[in-house]
Amino acid sequence: MLFEEKSRRKIWWSWLLIILLLYLLPLGIRPLVTPDETRYAEIPREMTAYHDWMVPHLGGLRYFEKPILGYWLGALSQTVCGANNFAVRLPSALATIAAALLLWAVTAKFRRRETATLTMMIFTSCALVYFVGTFAVLDAPVSLFVTGALLAFYLAYRADSRPRARLWLSLMGVSCGLAFLTKGFIAMAIPALVIGPFMFWEKRGKDLLRLPWLPLLTAGLVILPWSIAIHRGDPDFWRYFIVVEHWNRFFAHDSAQHPAPCWYFIPIIIGGAMPWTLLVPGIMTQLKRELPVDSFTRYCWCWLIFPFLFFSISSGKLGTYILPCFPAVAVLIAGGLETYFAQPDHRIFNRTSRVTAIICFIALSLLLASQLAAAWNISPAVISRLCHKKVTTVAIYGADESWKWLTTAGILAIWGYSMLRAARSIDGGRKIRWFCLGPLLVFLLAHPLCPGLVLTRKAPGAFLTRVADKIRPDDIVVADNRLFAAASWYWRRNDLLVYRKGGELQYGLNKPQARKRFLSEEAFVKLVKDPTRRRRVVLVLNSGHRPRNAPAPQNIIDDPDRKHIRFAVYNANGMQP
Repeated sequence: MLFEEKSRRKIWWSWLLIILLLYLLPLGIRPLVTPDETRYAEIPREMTAYHDWMVPHLGGLRYFEKPILGYWLGALSQTVCGANNFAVRLPSALATIAAALLLWAVTAKFRRRETATLTMMIFTSCALVYFVGTFAVLDAPVSLFVTGALLAFYLAYRADSRPRARLWLSLMGVSCGLAFLTKGFIAMAIPALVIGPFMFWEKRGKDLLRLPWLPLLTAGLVILPWSIAIHRGDPDFWRYFIVVEHWNRFFAHDSAQHPAPCWYFIPIIIGGAMPWTLLVPGIMTQLKRELPVDSFTRYCWCWLIFPFLFFSISSGKLGTYILPCFPAVAVLIAGGLETYFAQPDHRIFNRTSRVTAIICFIALSLLLASQLAAAWNISPAVISRLCHKKVTTVAIYGADESWKWLTTAGILAIWGYSMLRAARSIDGGRKIRWFCLGPLLVFLLAHPLCPGLVLTRKAPGAFLTRVADKIRPDDIVVADNRLFAAASWYWRRNDLLVYRKGGELQYGLNKPQARKRFLSEEAFVKLVKDPTRRRRVVLVLNSGHRPRNAPAPQNIIDDPDRKHIRFAVYNANGMQP
């Protein structure tokens, strides 16, 4: 037993409270990151502001990369909580918490409750799960619906009566439909990739001719109303969505978005399952023993392996794509740990904990050395000569971020100490709790302790907010595609013009009603030189490029933290600054 009988319920409620703190407390602290978070903030804002709930728009341009449900969730959150950072990220956090509770409920049905609690603990404390769950992206909601679909199928598979099996299959179809409305056909692909091999492994391959029809029917009923509505709103949606956003993304090697090698997801899943990846070598023998006898474990192996292989051989890759594999990772690691701690020999766990403690103390020493060197004005050139290796920068944190690096140093010290306590503890439950302490502190404080160097590169919100009062309602506002969504969000406008490159906005710009919203460099120069212009032109850029042959702007503001961001104002002819 990992947890004593008396403390089991106490541990469950304590962990639920920790989850709520981890996933909800930091949501409003960190500024929004471009391009994803500002995009998934602005599209729902425009839905609520302009009351178009069927056709997604980004900055007033049609935006068809994803279906509608993720934007609906964001719009609902902003309606309830306001248009702020907390509301923008809330759907991801709630989706992750809901997925954890679903995983606990189903695991408790087929395993012991303490194993289900450990599964929930592992899932919510995996690095990738946590950081995706506190960012405004659609991967967390789609992972929730895929998890619900796969768990519903397994409940149908193990149901003791046909009516119950039909009920679970219907709920599986509903979950698949919701996942489709969030991110598209991948919602159907992942369950098929898991269920097909599992049924053949269970020697029930013939059932695949019978089982899919009810889920497909219910999924179709969920998808159909919006599918018809979007076809009426823009008949070209389905061509673009199927060909560009699915076929080209996953199979067209020449035109795939985010191309990466086939091994790309191996370090992602290893790093994404940290800190639990550290324990995998010690529990592999237990996983091998469990594999042939437990149907639920076999199902989870299929859940992990086949979607992982599918995403690995696909042309386009992003690290968040494999998030739906992590419920299976949590179940497998929890099962292995339960079996492992039932044995008297815990030497591998103890060694792993001690090695982790050493790494924490080394990281602590390097952090202290780098920050103190910066505080004492020891230049990188001096350190390069001492180390006989070129060093371009010393400090991670700036001179005004002392509290951040001191707190980070304290967390590393606590993490190292907790690893030593985990190694010295005799009881398996205490070992797990000490093992979790350091990573939980890291997760809880990662957002407020994020170095300003990182934030200034990816979060232009502070600069855009600072210059917002310099923009007039009748100004012609022009932004490059990298800052378009962020400027639309922070300035609450949907009439910005796009400068020089369309990027992800190109599809919307190709629409006849939006072609005038794109300005090439020549068109921009022509606009600012136009003698008949009676409105100011405001240009905001997120690149080193500056318009050539354009007259000098009357007002220029450069971001002091990000030298390549510029805000420029061109007054109308004959107009005083």
